[in-house]
Amino acid sequence: MVEVTVKIKTNIHTAEVMAMVNKAASEGLLDTTAKIAEDVVRDSPVKWGTNRRSIDYWLRKLKAKIFSTSGYGGWLEVETRKMAARPYFHPAALRHLPQLASNIAKRLRVFGG
Repeated sequence: MVEVTVKIKTNIHTAEVMAMVNKAASEGLLDTTAKIAEDVVRDSPVKWGTNRRSIDYWLRKLKAKIFSTSGYGGWLEVETRKMAARPYFHPAALRHLPQLASNIAKRLRVFGG
């Protein structure tokens, strides 16, 4: 599972501007989360495809989660004594999390002109 929380500290006191910043942060987080989830699905180890089909994500305010509901998705990411690790969540997060700030900035430019 990948969990990302965005916290914004500003000295902005205008409710309208703060709402715009929060909306940009939420949309930038959604852009990043969707890219991570896309890679997680693509890179999920496949035998029958059950885990791949079980991968989903959600975004609430400024918090996103990407997860597998297969019951064994986490064991694929780490290892067991009978199976070597086959990471697919962590590498996807490492590829796309560095772009989170720029995705938020792009969304701010959309609002700001």
